[in-house]
Amino acid sequence: MDTAEDADVREDEELDDSEEEEEEEFQKMEGQVNKLADDKDVVNKQHISNVIGEEKKSILADLTGQVNKLAEDKDVVNKQHISNVIGEEKKSILADLTGQVNKLVERKDRVNKEHILNVVREEEKFYPC
Repeated sequence: MDTAEDADVREDEELDDSEEEEEEEFQKMEGQVNKLADDKDVVNKQHISNVIGEEKKSILADLTGQVNKLAEDKDVVNKQHISNVIGEEKKSILADLTGQVNKLVERKDRVNKEHILNVVREEEKFYPC
């Protein structure tokens, strides 16, 4: 027959076994939780990497657009600059031509005056006053 002491020992052993099982179960659960946390970290790292990758793509697309816009603006500015240079050249050429025409008109006037004076002189020879 079991004594009360034996029953207490048996009960203590059962409690110890139960505590060991609980401890093993707790360790299993703790291992699963740690694994899930590790998996979550991996997933978070991957997610962050994907987000950063998308941001990089977006930034690159924006920068590409800005560069293309600047290139177009540069072309417009270059065209405007070329147009301005041509306009200045036209003004310069026009001023030169105007000067040349004025000189020719002055010469023509002088030639005409001289011609008229020569004609008058010749006429005076024939028709003295």
